[in-house]
Amino acid sequence: MTDRKTGSGHLDAPGTASNVVAIASVAVAVLGALVLQRAIRWPGDRNDFVLLAAVVLYLAAQAAWFFNARWRLLGDPVDARVRNVFLPIAAYFALRLLLDLVTFSPPTLRAIEGVSWAFSHVLALALAAWAFREGARLQRMFATARILVLPAIVAVLGWWLAGRGVIEGVRPTELALAAGFLLVAVPLLLPRRQPDWREPWLGSALLLVAFAHLNIAWSAARFDGPLLWGHVLLAVGMVIPLVGAMRENAAMIRSQTTLSDRLHRHRESTEVMLDGLPVLVLSLDRQLRVRYANRSASALLGVARGVTVGDPDLEWLDRFPPPDRSRLRTAIPATIDRKSGGWEAVVRVADATGQVHWLNTQLLPVLDPVAGETLVELVASDVSDLFLARRIAEARQTRMAFLSNVAQTVAGETEDQRILERFLELGQEIYPVISLLLYRPRADGGSFTIEAATGPGIDALRRLPSSSIGTGHPCRLTFRDGMPRAAAVADIAPAALASQVLDEHGISHVLYLPLLSAGRVVGVLAATTNSEPELDTAEIELLTQVGFLLGGAVFVSQLVRELDEQRAVAMEASRLKSEFLANTSHELRTPLTAILGFLQLVLDGAVEDPGKQRDFLRIAHESAEKLLTIINDVLDLAKIEAGRLEVHRAPVPARRVLEDVETLFRHQMKGQGLSFTVLPPPEAAVLWADADRTVQVLTNLLSNAMKFTPRGGSIQVACSVADGQVAFTVRDTGCGIPAGELGAVFDSFYQVDGSTTRRHGGTGLGLTISRRLAEMMGGALELESAGENQGTTARLRLAEYSQEQADEAAP
Repeated sequence: MTDRKTGSGHLDAPGTASNVVAIASVAVAVLGALVLQRAIRWPGDRNDFVLLAAVVLYLAAQAAWFFNARWRLLGDPVDARVRNVFLPIAAYFALRLLLDLVTFSPPTLRAIEGVSWAFSHVLALALAAWAFREGARLQRMFATARILVLPAIVAVLGWWLAGRGVIEGVRPTELALAAGFLLVAVPLLLPRRQPDWREPWLGSALLLVAFAHLNIAWSAARFDGPLLWGHVLLAVGMVIPLVGAMRENAAMIRSQTTLSDRLHRHRESTEVMLDGLPVLVLSLDRQLRVRYANRSASALLGVARGVTVGDPDLEWLDRFPPPDRSRLRTAIPATIDRKSGGWEAVVRVADATGQVHWLNTQLLPVLDPVAGETLVELVASDVSDLFLARRIAEARQTRMAFLSNVAQTVAGETEDQRILERFLELGQEIYPVISLLLYRPRADGGSFTIEAATGPGIDALRRLPSSSIGTGHPCRLTFRDGMPRAAAVADIAPAALASQVLDEHGISHVLYLPLLSAGRVVGVLAATTNSEPELDTAEIELLTQVGFLLGGAVFVSQLVRELDEQRAVAMEASRLKSEFLANTSHELRTPLTAILGFLQLVLDGAVEDPGKQRDFLRIAHESAEKLLTIINDVLDLAKIEAGRLEVHRAPVPARRVLEDVETLFRHQMKGQGLSFTVLPPPEAAVLWADADRTVQVLTNLLSNAMKFTPRGGSIQVACSVADGQVAFTVRDTGCGIPAGELGAVFDSFYQVDGSTTRRHGGTGLGLTISRRLAEMMGGALELESAGENQGTTARLRLAEYSQEQADEAAP
């Protein structure tokens, strides 16, 4: 048959067991025919024909069933053709035998025999033609033609012998056909021979012709020897193809057994090889059941190793997370249906300990030759290390891009508020940042102040008192050691405030980020979030780098602000110096002009009256004193700024100081129409200070009070002792000082009205010098004023004298 023949078109040689079966079958058929012939002895009934018809039908049905079974099991089209040929032959034989049971008229009988003869010859020619189909090679055709040549020779020989009377009762035609059939049948039973599959069909054609000739040559009695022996030959002819197929089937079974053994050994070696591979190999059917798993797949997915019938529970799919599980459920049937040539993706799977592995998975359709169904081969390699490395690289690249964006965005900003706004826009790309607050330490270092803030919830967070940032507060710890920290709002704020920012803005945690510049922490950035930040090593590294960038930007912003302030101070100082020079030149020119003018008049003799001359000299003297005061103020300020002015502290009775200033200003106050009062000090009021410098400070204060108090006003000087200090208070009812100018009047060269057209003269150095002198003596000078035209109160505080101070000052 086509699936099992060799390259030359021969069948496998039959084995010994099949030969024994074939010979025994032929022997039984021959003995049965002999017994039948001897038992019947031509009694004249037709039971032998019925019996013979039953035998023929049985053999034909058995052959048809056998080849039909082979065709169904093996799918061999040649077996199907064998079945289709046996059925019409058996039907023809049965019909011909049944017709023999009926008595027809001679014309009808001759017609039936003619049709039978024609049909048998046509069927025989069809079998012969089919035997030589498909372009058989010439040498094979010649080898098969011997089956036709030898019967012809036997027929000629038989005709010659019959003519000479050597043989009787046998016609040469039947003898030739029988010889041809035996020439075909006998070699099929010989062992160790590979017969051509065309030979049985050619032999069947000869049988049909022989049967037709036997029927034509029947005698009237229809019970002669050739008839019975023709049926015997027919029975043997029906057995031989069946026996040949059985022999072939036995050989095929042995071949399949050998092939199965080889396949089993090959499968075992393949399983050993697959178990040694560092990849997962699974065979899956359409229902996602595992048909095979190698060692790696069994260890990771918890399935049985080797070939299995398939677990319907599909517990191995539970190792995959839902998204990947859904992808596999869709991809496996699609791959089986060949909707895709293959499927490849990276999926996650958890092992028995819960550790997640990343698998580079491929699905390929494979036909199982044994089961006859399409399976899916799942081949996966563990790429966890590679995937994690790639994710780390991608995360690092993302962070570097983020840092680059931060650097480019905040580089040109010089305002803290603008820096926070720009960073909030960028920070929301990788963090769930809600708002930002910038904390800077105060000058005293004991508390923090919010320099800038942006985002929702900042108004509520500003209400947190600076005193709440204590020693253990995350903000202070971050500022101290430069490490990022996270804290829940409920841990750093009152419960009401924490609940408010959580409900209104979703703020639950605060991330404190140190701002670093030049190796030190210059501030702390507080970023509010809606979840607790995960501060692993990578996050701390990123936040530290962000802190460097923002710290540099904030530091530059601080420098720019300080430079602006210093520039403003310098410009203000320049303006004040310009005003000072203008005012000083005016103040110097005025007394010098008076001095020179009056002295010139006296020297020229323009005034002869001695009284007038005395008045002129007095005016010149007063102008000289004013000029000397201005020069002394300038010199004192220069010495103070150069650090060359010295004070000599000693016990000074407060009463003596007040008496000195009262003596100096009594007549001046009276001359200007001012009420001047000096209250007596406490009897034990003794200050530890420089007496001359104390009088100088009070003189400056009283001079300012006289200058800015209009006629009819009052000036009062008092002294008090409290908390180890002696305080001199000078109150006037003058024009007062605007609230915005109280701090500036102590600056060098500053005057509320600095123009040359001002009503009151002076250089603007008196209060500056006075305050510096008070501080050098360990005291302080303060000014108070309710506003313009509300008067001014100046208070000089100096240390009260004690023996301990004297002992400390002693060499």
